[in-house]
Amino acid sequence: MSALSPDVIIFEGARIERSAEEYRQHHLQADMRFSSSVKTATIEHYVHVYGDTAVSISGSHTVGLYKDKQIDKQGNETLVLKRIDGNWMISHIHWSH
Repeated sequence: MSALSPDVIIFEGARIERSAEEYRQHHLQADMRFSSSVKTATIEHYVHVYGDTAVSISGSHTVGLYKDKQIDKQGNETLVLKRIDGNWMISHIHWSH
């Protein structure tokens, strides 16, 4: 949570979280349970820095068992970070599977 800007925008599927607090209240716990139940391997990862803005783009493969369902899926993640007072903060996340 400390890496998220308070006004972060998170896209995940059809859902949109419009702040770090909204994400914490709505989906953080479920995302943590899912992540602790499966194994995710990064397939590729690129970071591009443009002054005080950085973009992280990655692809992953996730496998495991979650809520009695076998998981085997490819995923993509895009993060936009801004340097604020010398610290990199995530201002946007887009997850897709």
